[in-house]
This record gives sequence, C-alpha cells and structure tokens, in this order.
Amino acid sequence: MISDFRFQNGIRVRQMRRPRYSFSLPRRGEGQGGGSFMSGLAWLWLLAASGCHFYQFGNQGMYCSSVQTVYVEMFESDSFRKFLGQRLTEAVVKEIELNTPLRITERGLAQSVLRGRLLRDRKRVVTETVNDDPRDLQIDYLLEVTWTDPAGNPLMERQVLRLNRSIDFIPEGGQSLTTAEQELINRLARQVVQQMEMPW
Repeated sequence: MISDFRFQNGIRVRQMRRPRYSFSLPRRGEGQGGGSFMSGLAWLWLLAASGCHFYQFGNQGMYCSSVQTVYVEMFESDSFRKFLGQRLTEAVVKEIELNTPLRITERGLAQSVLRGRLLRDRKRVVTETVNDDPRDLQIDYLLEVTWTDPAGNPLMERQVLRLNRSIDFIPEGGQSLTTAEQELINRLARQVVQQMEMPW
C-alpha cells in the first residue's frame, strides 16, 4: 500500500491506495530470449547427435541399430544330461523375442549368429541331515556364448562370453531338480540377452 495525502475542506486527509504495476513481455529476439531459444535448440541437436541412449524410448536404443535379425544356433552341451542344450536354446530365443527389438530368423537371412556351449554342469550337496541325506543341493552351469556377424566379427563387448551361475534347491521343501534347472536356465538366458546390449 502507498500513502497519499490530499486536502478536503482545508483539512489534510491521509488516503491509502494500492500501487499499480505494469508488465511487458520482451519482444522476440530482444535481450536474451532469442539467444536462449537458439541455445536450447543447439543442445537438443547435440544430444541427438551424441549417440546417448536416454533420449530414446523402449529398448530400441539399447541394441546395435545395424543388426536387426539373429539366427540362434542350437546350443551344444558337454553334459551327460539330455536336452540341456535344447532347453538353453529355447530359453534364449524366448528372451530375445520378448525383450529385444531383434527378430529371430534363419541362417541365410540373418545379420548375426548367436552360438552357445554348456561347458560344465555340476551338482553338489551343500548341507545334509543327521542321517546323511542331502538337505540343500546346488547345481552350477558354465556357459560359453559368442555373437558374431556372418563374417565372424564379434558383436559383443567381449569376444567370448563365459557365464557361471548356480542355484540352490531344497528337496525337503518340495523343490525338484527339474524346476531348479529351469530357473537356472532362465537366469542364464536373461544374462545372455543383457550382454547383447550395446555398451554405454
């Protein structure tokens, strides 16, 4: 409020009034407005050209844009247990289809080839009951994976990827070897697909 004085009938009277404010918007191009707008456009262009992935939506920017198809060879297995290689292949294919923009195709049309080999599978007893029965068991897989273009050039950060994962299961709790193996296979498949992402 602002105090104002005036005379009424020869008497000085104090009167309060509100201040008046006026605003004016800067014209386009005046001051720093135009410069800020142009610098903002320049920053957007630099971010787009720098190759950073955070400006892209979904999983498109997480994988090499020049590779859109992959052929997954049947994984080999050095294990005496049957069908482990087939189960690993099936899990990897499902993980690629669900969580990547890559398309599974046949060898002649594929821009890349994914190969894998189960080098080791091991089961051991972690703890036993008082009667020497196994209570807690552990299975361990060692998997070797390569992802290359048709000419044999590696597409992963590491030319040959070795993944060693293990899982515990308790038969007394209703867990079986088959369910534990499948969980371990699914974990390995997820890890394989994660390694196919482009490095930051």
